[in-house]
Amino acid sequence: MAGFQKKHIKTVVFILLSVVLLYLVFRSINDPEKKEQILTGLNNANWFWLFVSIGIAIFSHLFRALRWDIAVEPMGYKIKNSRAFYSVMIGYLVNLATARGGEIARCAIISQTDKIPINVLIGTVLTERLVDLICLIIVILTAFAFQSEILGEFLMDNLINPLLSLGWLGILVFVIGIGGFLFLTWLVSSTKGRALLMKLPMGKKIVDTLNGFVEGLSSIAKLKRPKLYFLYTLGIWVCYWLMTYAVFFCFDFSSDRGPIVGLTALIFASIGMIIPAPGGMGALAVVIAGLTSIYGFSEIDATLISSTSLSANIILIATIGTFSLLMLAIERRKYGLNDKTDNSAA
Repeated sequence: MAGFQKKHIKTVVFILLSVVLLYLVFRSINDPEKKEQILTGLNNANWFWLFVSIGIAIFSHLFRALRWDIAVEPMGYKIKNSRAFYSVMIGYLVNLATARGGEIARCAIISQTDKIPINVLIGTVLTERLVDLICLIIVILTAFAFQSEILGEFLMDNLINPLLSLGWLGILVFVIGIGGFLFLTWLVSSTKGRALLMKLPMGKKIVDTLNGFVEGLSSIAKLKRPKLYFLYTLGIWVCYWLMTYAVFFCFDFSSDRGPIVGLTALIFASIGMIIPAPGGMGALAVVIAGLTSIYGFSEIDATLISSTSLSANIILIATIGTFSLLMLAIERRKYGLNDKTDNSAA
């Protein structure tokens, strides 16, 4: 009963966080004039590019499903491609309401239908997240390489200068931040550090999570088709970039922006997705802040770009996710797939 209540409390908190973020994003659009500007922008939008963005997004989800099948091969398992895709889309559908519940949901589905132990599937998902984190870092470094001046100025104006303006207090905050980062690195990477972590109330859980990431990273070396795995990974991130950039062509005020601007928007969206808010509301708020601060978009224009992109993503997930639920139900009936999970090793 306690677990049930805790689960639902988390869901309520996530939903409330989404509502707060939505309010913060749209609170200044109570002005009738701004509402009129948004409606005018939507009416004049070139919706062809929105469908292009949705089409590219579908390929990114397909590549993720195909990559997942490759990830379980070293453990002696195989996921049927169609069910991998259905489960990925259902996972995204669950994420619309529960923030991070979709990852567990898609693992549970495949555990039931393809008889793969759920701990194995969760391990591969942890590996996915680690690989995607590395890819995000590469994307950030790429964006800085092409826009070092403008992004460097953004960091100076929004991080370095505010700290320096605090005088010794700012320097102290900076030193504490660096020291804290080095201390955390020592905690998670050294034997003594992990022994210290184990003494904390949540220490064992933290160490087990860290070990899961390490094992996930080492499992990449055991892939039977590593080139195809990394090709699918490249495909996922290229699709993310192109589907983000395609939305810029929906509007006259952003259609002349270069592809690197789309890459920067992807960075803000990816960072925003870290916020545990359902439906990507965190990404919406962060992208708007980034576009207005770095590229000088007006709040209305930035809201049009980010909310159009988010709305397209929600429509896609709701549509394909629901379709996947129906198709998975048909497959279960057709092939006699039951809900019993086989937890035996291969």
